[in-house]
Amino acid sequence: MKDLHSKKAICISREAPDTCHIWFTCNGYLICTREATRRDNLYAEGTSSSSLTQSEITKGTESVASSSMAKDDVQIQVALIEAATSNREKRLEVSKRKEAEKAASDAIKRAKESENLYLNELKRRKETEKSLKEAKEEMEKMRSEGEARIAESNTVITNLQGKYSLSMKVLRRLRDEHEELKRELNEVSKHKSRCKEEEASPSKDREPPQYFICPITQDVMEDPYVAADGFTYEGEAIRGWFNRGHETSPMTNKRLPHASLVPNLALRSAIQEWLQASSS
Repeated sequence: MKDLHSKKAICISREAPDTCHIWFTCNGYLICTREATRRDNLYAEGTSSSSLTQSEITKGTESVASSSMAKDDVQIQVALIEAATSNREKRLEVSKRKEAEKAASDAIKRAKESENLYLNELKRRKETEKSLKEAKEEMEKMRSEGEARIAESNTVITNLQGKYSLSMKVLRRLRDEHEELKRELNEVSKHKSRCKEEEASPSKDREPPQYFICPITQDVMEDPYVAADGFTYEGEAIRGWFNRGHETSPMTNKRLPHASLVPNLALRSAIQEWLQASSS
């Protein structure tokens, strides 16, 4: 006996039912056999109570191999085995196809879910970008409005500072004028007192009071003006003093804060009264 080399013979030997007794022939010679676990019904007629021995099988080999019934039986068995093998292969292929279809369906489902997730994420991202853009625009608008308000506040502060400075200058000038008026009032009071004293005096050749005399011309003033130093001068004389380029006081020689002149109306009235009294 030889070993089987044909793939079909090996497959038949492996897949055939155990109840099958198989003879393998090549070119009319028996090359291999496979014993059955129990006798086949096709060969058991008339001999159901007896079993074949190896020597009997060997003796009947040639007759069995040449028997058409045995050949048909082998062909039937081979066809059955091939059909069973084909069915198993088809079932396996169908199973694999179903698994492949299921895997493809699952893959399509996962792809669809991934696509939906991507679209949702893209939508959320666009909404976030839109919100961020709106927030930036709002912040830019608030910043611009804040800068405009700051600039407006700075302008108002600058104007108020200017008005405050001007108000302080006016206040200082009013204070200076108030002090000058107080000095004039004191001079007038002194003048009235002196006039009363002179009227009570029997002498008619009275000398003019010293404060009637202009410090520059040394004459009785006709149009007296008070300068920034607090002294009273003849208007024409003090203007000539300033026109000659002087910026200091004729009395104190200190620099004057300004060249403004204020009419000394009270002193002018007193001088006129004195002149009238002197001429009478």
